[in-house]
Amino acid sequence: MEVYSADGAREMCGNGVACVAKYVVDHGLVEANVTNQVLIETDAGPREVKVQRTANKSVISASVNMGKPYLKKKEIPFADGSDGNDVAIGVPLKFDGYTFEITCVSMGSPHAVVKLDQVFDLNDFEVSRWGPKFEKHYWFPQRINTSFICVKSRKEIDMRVWERGSGEAMASGSGACAAVVASVLNEWTEREVTVHVEGGDLRVKWDQETDLVWITGPVTEVY
Repeated sequence: MEVYSADGAREMCGNGVACVAKYVVDHGLVEANVTNQVLIETDAGPREVKVQRTANKSVISASVNMGKPYLKKKEIPFADGSDGNDVAIGVPLKFDGYTFEITCVSMGSPHAVVKLDQVFDLNDFEVSRWGPKFEKHYWFPQRINTSFICVKSRKEIDMRVWERGSGEAMASGSGACAAVVASVLNEWTEREVTVHVEGGDLRVKWDQETDLVWITGPVTEVY
């Protein structure tokens, strides 16, 4: 699977993996094995997908093994002039008189995660204004996706996402995974979280024993 952003750049896409799994199984291009698993090769490596099917064998949901999160600054990459082996947790970044604290995670694509406080309401937040500022900041030599989140509880967060090269998206699988990893690192949530995005709900689990991140959500043929 290869995914291209609106600007033509190649990208890793967790939701895209789930959509491809549904397409190839529903159209008989591959057969899911007896445990309903499909393996898809991506730019970030092979991704295991577990599909749930109806009685007529149509895929209605998919769980994607997104692999282990990359946390070191040099793995993002995040070049703020500090040690590249450090982890970027709660790093202050200033724009237009506001200070945002960012936590950076790569799930095959790089994400900055920003928890909005009382200064900004997530619903009214101008993602189209702030997203490009993060994306093009000189600390991010390959640009950055940005997940803006509001923590509702230890098991539930709201999220809006700005994707590099594309703009605001209705959902982002890798962004949801990065948001949950960042929330765990900052001790905002537990390791299993429901992420609410405009496109629906995604369930994310960062397994403590394996260090693997799984994302589960519905898949529907639109047209």
